[in-house]
Amino acid sequence: MIWAAAIKVADKAMPVPASIMRQLTRSIRLRWLASEAVAAPDEGHVHFLDLLRAIKAKLEPLVEVRQPSTAAPVVDATNLSNTFGALSVEDDEDDTDAPDMPAFDVAAFVPPVEPTRAEATRAKLLARIEAEKFRAWCFVSDMDELMGEVKAVWRAFKQGDTTLVAATAVTNACVKLVGTLSSELQVEHPYLKSLDEIAVLLGDHGMLEPVTLQYNVPLERVVEVIVLSRRAAVPRKYDDTCRVVMQKLKVSFSEADSVLQSVMRIDVVNRGSALFYTNHLDEDEDDANDDLLDLHLLLVGLLDAIQPGTRLICRDGFFGPTWDEAVASAPTRKALFQTLMADVLPPLLHQVLDERAFKIDHQDDFMPFHKLVKEYETTQVVTLPFVFAAQCLLESILAVQGPSSETVTVASVGAYATDVMRRVLQHLLTFKTKPGELYSPPHTTRNLDITTAWLGNTLRIATTYPGFSEKEVARAWLNPWMAGQHVLMTTMTLGLDTGIYLLDDIGQGRLVLHLYNALRCRDRIAHIPVLEMLADLFEQGKSVWAGSRPNAPGGFLKAHLIAWGYEAKDAPVVDARTAHRDSKDRRSKFQKAHAKMQRKGRTLNVTEPEHLSRAYRLATYMEAPAMRNEKLPAMHDLRRTMDAEWAHYLHLDFGAIGLLFREIWSKLVHALGFSGVGPQFPQFDPDWRETQENNQIHNENLCLQTLLFQCDEVPESPKLAVAAEILASYATRLETDALVAPA
Repeated sequence: MIWAAAIKVADKAMPVPASIMRQLTRSIRLRWLASEAVAAPDEGHVHFLDLLRAIKAKLEPLVEVRQPSTAAPVVDATNLSNTFGALSVEDDEDDTDAPDMPAFDVAAFVPPVEPTRAEATRAKLLARIEAEKFRAWCFVSDMDELMGEVKAVWRAFKQGDTTLVAATAVTNACVKLVGTLSSELQVEHPYLKSLDEIAVLLGDHGMLEPVTLQYNVPLERVVEVIVLSRRAAVPRKYDDTCRVVMQKLKVSFSEADSVLQSVMRIDVVNRGSALFYTNHLDEDEDDANDDLLDLHLLLVGLLDAIQPGTRLICRDGFFGPTWDEAVASAPTRKALFQTLMADVLPPLLHQVLDERAFKIDHQDDFMPFHKLVKEYETTQVVTLPFVFAAQCLLESILAVQGPSSETVTVASVGAYATDVMRRVLQHLLTFKTKPGELYSPPHTTRNLDITTAWLGNTLRIATTYPGFSEKEVARAWLNPWMAGQHVLMTTMTLGLDTGIYLLDDIGQGRLVLHLYNALRCRDRIAHIPVLEMLADLFEQGKSVWAGSRPNAPGGFLKAHLIAWGYEAKDAPVVDARTAHRDSKDRRSKFQKAHAKMQRKGRTLNVTEPEHLSRAYRLATYMEAPAMRNEKLPAMHDLRRTMDAEWAHYLHLDFGAIGLLFREIWSKLVHALGFSGVGPQFPQFDPDWRETQENNQIHNENLCLQTLLFQCDEVPESPKLAVAAEILASYATRLETDALVAPA
């Protein structure tokens, strides 16, 4: 204590620096002024103020008195003037503003009594409990605020104020953030690993202090013992729990039994009474229990029933009332517990352990609940992110449910998600089996094999999963949040990520966008919204406009050559050099036909989805979100970004656009009358670049580049009118055939 330290200094007659005494005097005066500003000063504050004044009186005789230096020069201030003297203001009422402190009677001061070792230990323990309670409550408060974001976004979706992908992205981000916050909490306090421990710490049961002091064990061990006491409520587990408590507290069996009998009187839900004072985690103000804790207890109990490879079956009404959207809406989240435990989780628990399933990129980012369910089953732990995610799922159902007469219902959202997956799968299968007259490179075929297999398997599971009823399957995979995850995954990973590649897998995207841009600059074609949007969007990437987007004649062909990997200085003369090299070739026809072709490779720039979409970067955590305070992100920024990009281009399947671009390519080639190819390359090298099909694409591309040359030099060419007519004929199909969601 500071009084004991001051006594030691005084007893040893240690000199006290004058600066320390000045700081102490200033602190005393400020504290006294603060106490005068309130009507009824706090007794603790007054006591501490008296303690400081007593310390000052004790140490004042020991303050060092500094003598002025004899070597210091004497300054004559007679002729000195103050430049700012006119600005000085005299305050005649200074004494009134800051009155003197009343005299302090040192003799009447009663010094504090030095605490005993037991009192000091107890005070230290209580201080730790309060500090860790505050830290746990901060976490619960953050989690409550995030649940408020989830509730708000799903209600906005129900009212038509936001999109399904935005509501899902916000929910995913909140679940991810709870996982991050819980990890931070466990780094600081490793024993706070689940809601059980937090509930015990925040409860008002009064067991932490006496048990900790009586058995002289760490606080975290006592919390663990109180959590274990719930198991002792099951008669067949009582003896085993007693033995665990014996080991934790290092006591006899009878003492462990006594401890269990004491703590078992505390209902596990009432341990977390502080959790009841939240705005969003607990929705029922009349109920003495907390929704989140109730859900946590059900998930803990379900672990005893899970057997790998075994299908869970639950009778109606076991966990609560049976919900049927067509009959009546559920009034609270608790009314949906039966739906979660009996319909949603059993199919998911069975499917997540299927070793035949495979993942594709960013699946855990767009579909986080699958990962959490798998962790729950494999680790046998109800983590904080999982119980929060389960409540988010219930909240999405609670907000979206309604009679069939309403536009947005749980059933309609599930049907919408199914239609999205079927439509995109059809686009991919069409690209795979009927890519038009053009050749598909091997990497296109590989990508399509993977994506069609994944989406086909996902669609099959979400509609007809063996061993489960249609109702269970729909509630497991097509409830609003899970349906939104399917739409978000299909949109971002297949429609955008894979779609960007399919849009330009043989260069059709570069050709169409460069030609459209050139025709627009020459005023030879009307505005086509989708092509205009894509031309603007790909300015953020690196593949279509490798240098910059040309806006004047003379740069159209050059820009296209640069996009194909030619260096700017070589673009004007690349064809001339090729012709000169061929004219100097003295080999026979047989040698030319069977010689190994050596080509200088070109470096092609690649456009990734994160180059084009901020929503993609936010959803995959490649970009830090905007913050609305020092700790929590601004979810409205994510929601606004998702809604804006969905309206702009995310509702389109870029792969389907790529298939239409292939059709445009073929029609342009036929319109120009091109039918021949160059000499066939030898087939000794299995590299696809040296195949006849790729040679055909290369030569057709050279033919189509003549259109860009004519835009540069001969804008009145009739071939440009034909090209513009072909592009314009696809204006409607680009808006309808490429939709991710059915119109």
